[in-house]
Formats: sequence, structure tokens, C-alpha cells
Amino acid sequence: MTRASRSGRARKISGLILIIAGTLLFLTWQAILASGIDTKLLPLILVPFLVFFPPIFVIGGVFLFWRGSQYAAKADAEKILTGHNPAVLYLRSFQSDSSTAKYVFSTFEPILSGLETQEEQLADVLRPVGDLVAIGRPGEVLPEPGAARIYVSNEEWKEIVKRRMQVARLVIIRAGAAENLLWELGQAKETLNPEKLLILALGMAVKDYEFFRTKADLLLNVSLPEGAKMQRSGQVSGFIGFVPE
Repeated sequence: MTRASRSGRARKISGLILIIAGTLLFLTWQAILASGIDTKLLPLILVPFLVFFPPIFVIGGVFLFWRGSQYAAKADAEKILTGHNPAVLYLRSFQSDSSTAKYVFSTFEPILSGLETQEEQLADVLRPVGDLVAIGRPGEVLPEPGAARIYVSNEEWKEIVKRRMQVARLVIIRAGAAENLLWELGQAKETLNPEKLLILALGMAVKDYEFFRTKADLLLNVSLPEGAKMQRSGQVSGFIGFVPE
């Protein structure tokens, strides 16, 4: 195990301990309130401890878990990118990546979803097909947990994407409106057999998906499903696959 792997593991364990501690303190306070005990009879220091420390512990724990996952992802990426397993190329707009603030301060969302990011869940689902690989955001020190990041310059990213498409077992493009993403979609049309391409719509507003669909229909010379048909709880989510012509 590398130093980065050990560091990531230690942070994740520490984060879980804080989350559990914060949750237990919160439940203890709720039990006291439900019991009808007069809180004025409790030791003076106990009430603020039970009221203020649970959210501090939970938020701090989620942050540590996130940071540990980032260190672990960086260590795993080195093994994946130098290995010989088949790859699944994941192309998305950088704006879709989770940030530390977004992950930590939507505290209950990561807890309820098992602390995994959407990208980690995607990587787990696709692991039988191949290792998830993506282009990394320029300048980032630690990646979002999930796909193994390849870091390239602005001058060479298009060539790298072309080469990666040619050898990937599967290419997944996350729907979005970024200019570079639309170029990648057009390149996929020229490079890939249709069955090797999947489009992923994930938590998109209907109007945003329809904007993407308008652009994609022209690039791919097909009609993608309407947003209303893929809508779930007010958002568009789902995979779109293709068959040979």
C-alpha cells in the first residue's frame, strides 16, 4: 500500500468515526427531548455539547471522508493507468464534477447515498466492463473520487481523447452544453461503432436536456428521446444507447 493509499484510508476511517459520533450525539439529544426530561436539570455543559457538536462532527467527518477518498482515488489512478485492464472512457463537462464544498455542505445527501459520489457509483457499475477513465480538470491537485484521471495540456487533449476513444471498450458521454463536450460527441460519431457509445443524462433540468438534445440530434443525425419521456422527479436521468445502422 502506497503512502497516498494509507493516508486516504486513515482519513476515511477518521471521517467515519466522526460521522458515527455526531450521529450518536444527535440521537442522544433527540431521546432526551422525547423522554420529557427537563433539560434545565441536565449538567450545564451537556446541553450545548449535545446541540452544537453533532453537526460539527458530522460535517467534519464528511470532509475527512471526502479528502480520504480523493487521496485513495489518486493512488488508484496510478495503478489503473499503468495497468492492462480494458477501459471505459468517461467524457463530461468539468462543471459536472463534485467540489469539496458541494459534497460536504450537502451533508445528508452523501450520508444517505453511502458516501459515494455519483461518479464512484458509475465506476462500480461499469467495473465488469472496464476501468473508468476520464480527462482531469487542469490544475487540480486531488481528483473527484471515481474515474482515473488523465492530465493533459490544452494543446493535446483532443488528440488524447481521439486515441482513448479508439482503444476504449465503451465510451460514456455525460450530457451537457459545453463546447468541448459537443466536439467530443461529434468525434464519437466519427470514431465509434454505435454500440460502443452511451449518453448519460444525470439529474438535468428538462430545459437543459432539451438544449443538449437539439445540438446532439444535429451532430449524430438521430433523434434522442424527449426529456419528458426520461423525466424522473422533475429531472432527466438515464442512459441512451445506440444500435448499428
